[in-house]
Amino acid sequence: VRVILHPLTVPKLWVQNPPIVGADGNWQTNVYFGTETLGIGDKFEVIVLATNENFLVTLATGNFLREGQILESLPRNTNRSNVVTVTRPK
Repeated sequence: VRVILHPLTVPKLWVQNPPIVGADGNWQTNVYFGTETLGIGDKFEVIVLATNENFLVTLATGNFLREGQILESLPRNTNRSNVVTVTRPK
């Protein structure tokens, strides 16, 4: 599971921290909507990707994602959540 953040002000996607997954399958992570001053009042798309591939397959298919990575587009062949659009409050 990886969370991807897309600020609607730019054509880039940011890979967020890896989630912590519980034994029951529930997970949680922190998502960073800009910096202390950047991103205030902006809209963001939040997308969750999931794969059941092991590390080597993920690496070989080009779907390996690391925290802080900036993407031009979403990886191929992954399961995706519905896109949720949120606005960062001031």
